[in-house]
Amino acid sequence: MEYPDRRIRPIILCMISGGFRIGSWDYLKWKHVTAFKDEKTGQVIAAKMIIYSDEPDEYFCLITSEAYDALLQFITFRKNSGEDITGESWLMRDIWSTTDFDTFKNSTLGLVKYPEKLKSSGIKSLIERAIRAQGLANPLPIGVKRREWKSGHGYRVYFKTKAEQVMKPANVELLSGRSIGISQSYYKPPCLNHRFTIN
Repeated sequence: MEYPDRRIRPIILCMISGGFRIGSWDYLKWKHVTAFKDEKTGQVIAAKMIIYSDEPDEYFCLITSEAYDALLQFITFRKNSGEDITGESWLMRDIWSTTDFDTFKNSTLGLVKYPEKLKSSGIKSLIERAIRAQGLANPLPIGVKRREWKSGHGYRVYFKTKAEQVMKPANVELLSGRSIGISQSYYKPPCLNHRFTIN
């Protein structure tokens, strides 16, 4: 997360705490994120993300307040830079020029007012660049073709491993967008404590 690209921190924190697939970024917009605030303190305690919105595989996951804050900081930075942020704004977008060069006057590419979605393939490339730049991916030994961890899917595995230490396996599967078979039709997890408000 120390890689000098503002997008890497919210990407990693959301994937670790939400446990969703890297392909989910192709669907995620700002309207798909809902913060939950503690009624007494007003602090964000978690946020809900709608994954694969309007698709047959749609489900929701929860992310930490730290992940939500990282997303909010990135959205706020974009807004302060001149982007018109709405519910339809993509959570991850392309980078833009912060200098108004003459060469960009007749072009809509790379300008803050004309955002383009950063696709999941671009996010995967960004993660891989960050891993190499931070010295986390050394060259593989001769004859070895794969690392023992995957650059994108590894965050989903981390989520599952950590969540199963403190949660029921069925809840972990549901929050990961996996089916729990016939039990899914009958399984109703208990409601969360209602000491929060939706913002």
